[in-house]
Amino acid sequence: MQYVDQNFLKKMEDLKEEEMLEALTKEFKSMFPSRTRILGDENLNLFLAHQQKRANHYQYNYYEDLKRYALIAFYLGTYFDEDALYPWVETILQEEESFGVKVDSLMEQFQKLSQETMGEDFIYFLEALEKLEKLTTRQVEAFRSYDDVINTLKYIYPQRFKVLNQEKLYEQLKTQKLEMLQYHIDNPLGSFTYMTTKFMLGSHVIRDPLYAWVGKYVNKTYQNDQEKSRALFVKGMSRVRKEIREIRKMREEW
Repeated sequence: MQYVDQNFLKKMEDLKEEEMLEALTKEFKSMFPSRTRILGDENLNLFLAHQQKRANHYQYNYYEDLKRYALIAFYLGTYFDEDALYPWVETILQEEESFGVKVDSLMEQFQKLSQETMGEDFIYFLEALEKLEKLTTRQVEAFRSYDDVINTLKYIYPQRFKVLNQEKLYEQLKTQKLEMLQYHIDNPLGSFTYMTTKFMLGSHVIRDPLYAWVGKYVNKTYQNDQEKSRALFVKGMSRVRKEIREIRKMREEW
């Protein structure tokens, strides 16, 4: 009796995974030429390989389901399935359903979240960025408590603040002291920049290849925490201004 060679089956499975990853890479470059060009091949591959690994963990079978899962992550962050700000993700992924059915539910919730936080033609998101851009270092350096940060985030982006898990948000903002000290951030400007970046881009943004610049500047060594905080703030505002220009340009083209 001829037994199936398990090594052969493993090689075939690995080949299928490689082909899917290659197809996913080409499709993302086609759908998001500007953003993927900025990301670079290395970070794009890190991002997509992670999504495939997580989809494997949830036992995916079909390319379209993998693609939809990766699309959600492209907007919510590489580690969105671990992000406490999106508790509905964990709830859906723990259901006794096929991965395809779970992705259907994820897409439904993601589209609802996008409508409520981005608004028609990205108007809510653009307004939030414009408010954020107007903040000066002097204003932020005058903050004296975490409530100052929370109230400012609520003012800047009320739509996002409303739909996120506010209990988890408060918990994150008020328990990040030790984490920030680990990165040598111990002043109002640095604290605000650090927390705002997480609020806008996801709880795990520090290690997210989609936003490699965040981890680069957070982990970089500076003369002191004030210098580091100012560098983070300036870099963050530079990205805000760039995003504003991109959105305005996109809306004009529509």
